[in-house]
Order: sequence, then structure tokens, then C-alpha cells
Amino acid sequence: MKTYLKLATLAMVLIAPAGVYAADSVGGSIGNHQEAQQEPQRILDPVEFFDKTTGKVKVWYWRAESGYEFYDAPGFHPRTGQALTGVTLDVITEWQQSQKNAKQCYIIQRDSRAPVIYRDRLPGIDPETGRECRLVTIGVVERLKEYAEGKRPVRIKAPQPEFFDPRTSEPIVWYVDHGGTIEIFDLMGYHPETSEELLPVTPEIVDRWKAQQALFARKPPVRVDPALHPWFDVKTGRPNIWHTPGENGTLDFFNGPGFHPKTGKALTEITQDFAEKLAREKQKQADDLEREKQKQADAIARAKQEQADALTRIMHEVRRFCAFGEQARADDPTGWIVCETTHCATRLG
Repeated sequence: MKTYLKLATLAMVLIAPAGVYAADSVGGSIGNHQEAQQEPQRILDPVEFFDKTTGKVKVWYWRAESGYEFYDAPGFHPRTGQALTGVTLDVITEWQQSQKNAKQCYIIQRDSRAPVIYRDRLPGIDPETGRECRLVTIGVVERLKEYAEGKRPVRIKAPQPEFFDPRTSEPIVWYVDHGGTIEIFDLMGYHPETSEELLPVTPEIVDRWKAQQALFARKPPVRVDPALHPWFDVKTGRPNIWHTPGENGTLDFFNGPGFHPKTGKALTEITQDFAEKLAREKQKQADDLEREKQKQADAIARAKQEQADALTRIMHEVRRFCAFGEQARADDPTGWIVCETTHCATRLG
């Protein structure tokens, strides 16, 4: 009987799936392993970050440019392939602060009395000022404070600046696009010459700026005479001339994008509107000059007529000094009025 039971048990072991007895032999460790390897799921609004009993991490995160993404298990980010990291108290604090800021935006003003104003609303166009209200983020808070305290943007001259915060991925450089030439600055605000609002850089702008710098290094712009150099490409219609105020304030023109060699100001690409404006100004100058010439000519003609009228009056006045029937003549070299047959004479004027 015992032999029969042993044979029956052996048969069951051979027939049954191996996983069943393997799981029993390790006390459920396989089940736990499968649980640890579960696919991480996104948590939109995490509440409990740590296990209340063990204190172990229950939430993992990935830092995106727009903020944090939280997951319920370790693993890798589904789009970037980067490893998810367990949360820390610092991460939680920063995220909670960003949640508060997500309902607050800021507006940069030229008014020195209130250079920065805040709104308790989502980012977008501010209905009161009509200006862009931008999201307040952790990375921009300190720079907003600097701007409010009087610091103003300065051009970045470093050949390889850092455009994004390596910790938060937020932009730390601002730019203005002059129609082909991009200038970059170290702070938000307004362009010191054109008063255009500076915008935070994007990856696309960074790529354009780098390509621009590579072009400048190969072929610096050369100053040209706008009366002789074509303003637009006759085949493509693309701008063929760039401009910026020179040392004396008048416009200097160049054959390519870049910066003025003496003032350091960015060259601006010519536009059709600007070309038409310059043509109107040139025509106005020509018209003003023609009117001035005509004015001077009219003044000279009036002066001559006044002299002729004065001489006529004088001739009329001195006829009484001459005998009846005599003619008076003007002796221009001497300035005397002389009668023809008598010695009567009078001085002109």
C-alpha cells in the first residue's frame, strides 16, 4: 500500500506543471517577483508617496520640461526610455510648490514701479493688459525676483551658453528674432534698443541660433551701399540686405545677417514694409529739398521786384527837380538821379 502511494505521488509530480511546485517550494517568491516587474502606470495626482508601515517609496517620477510625471512602480519612461527614480522629500516639496504656481502667471512690464505683476489664473493673454501672462515655474521665480529688483537683460556673448536648466529643463535664456538674426539674453524683459519683449528659448530657436553662429563664423557680413546693392533676390524674393543704426545713428547696410562690427547691434533683415517706408522717407526728403529750392528762388525774385519798385518810386519822386519836359535818368555807378539838360540832381535813397 505504501509503495502504491509513493508511485501515485511521483506520477502527480511528473504530470503537474512545474510552476505550481516551484512556486510552493520558494514560498511565493515568484509571485512577488512578478509584482515587482509590473509595468509602471502613470499617477496623475499622487497622494501617498511612502508606505505608512515600512516607509518605503511607493511613487517613482520622471522630470519633464513641463513638470513632474509620477508612476506607481519602478521601470523606464515609455517615451524617453530613461529610468524612473524614486521620489524624495525635495522632489515632493518642489512638485507641491509647482502645483501652487500652476495657477499663477506673471507679466513683464516696462513700468519701473511695477516691473512684474502676477495673476492668480492660468497662463494666457491677460484681459487687463492685453499682454502674455506666462506660467510661474520653480526655475523662473528667482529670475523674476532679480528683474523686479532692477536687474535688466544683458546680451550673451559666450560661444556655447547653457540654454536650459540641467535640473528642471526650463529655459534660462531669452531671445528676440530680428527676422533672421537671433539675439540671446540672460534674463527676461525687453530689448534695450528695440523695446521688443524677450521670449524664452525653445529647442527650435536654439538650433537656429547655433546654425546662425556657424554661418557668421564662416562669412561675416560686409557693409554695402544701399543705392547700388540689390535689396531683394530677383529670383526668390528673399531679403538680400540687412541694416542697423550705426555709430552716428543713421542706418548702415550689410550683405548678410550678423552684428554691426563697431556697435555690436544685431543686423535686421530688410522687409518689404521697411523698404517701402525708406522709399517714402527718401521721396519726402526730395520733395522737401525741391520746396526749399523753390522757396529760395521765390525770395530772390521778390527781392529783385522790390528793388525795381523802389527805383520806380524814386524816379517818380525826383522828377520835380527837373525842368518841365526834361527826362530824369538814373546814374547807377554814382547813385545819382540826373536831369538831362539842367544841373539838377538828387541822391538815390
